[in-house]
Amino acid sequence: MNRLVYRRFVRASRDGLHRALPDAGRVLVGAVVLGSGTALLLFLLAPWLGLAFGRAYDEVTFFVRCLSGTIALIAVWSVAIDLLGASGRQGARAMILSTVNLLGGGLIAAASWLAGPSGAIVALYAIEAGTVAAAWLVLLSLAARSRGRALSAAA
Repeated sequence: MNRLVYRRFVRASRDGLHRALPDAGRVLVGAVVLGSGTALLLFLLAPWLGLAFGRAYDEVTFFVRCLSGTIALIAVWSVAIDLLGASGRQGARAMILSTVNLLGGGLIAAASWLAGPSGAIVALYAIEAGTVAAAWLVLLSLAARSRGRALSAAA
């Protein structure tokens, strides 16, 4: 989906990041629908992984089901991250993803050490939810600044 909307985001944000927010909202709805649908389908099909890929995959059903929901979260943050990239705000995009990777790696290591696989799963959800929050907060903050600059230039 990212490749489909990137050019639209570039055009929409050319005259200010705030002008691309309506497009981002529409894309977000599609991303939530696709991400949630994919997560649900993966959750439902997980017991049959062994039939498709061999007996070794029978044991991963639990983990696939537990992690399937992260797909919906990734879909949500990817819209904001893509708009930041398309609007030329690579620094903000890199800051978000690098910070999440740095803190997330430590969180997964600690959670896995303290609580095993269950801790790692909880940590992954926390990381993805944090990425959603960070990406959208940064995007909306930069869009508000963009709107303010446009209003002051028009005055």
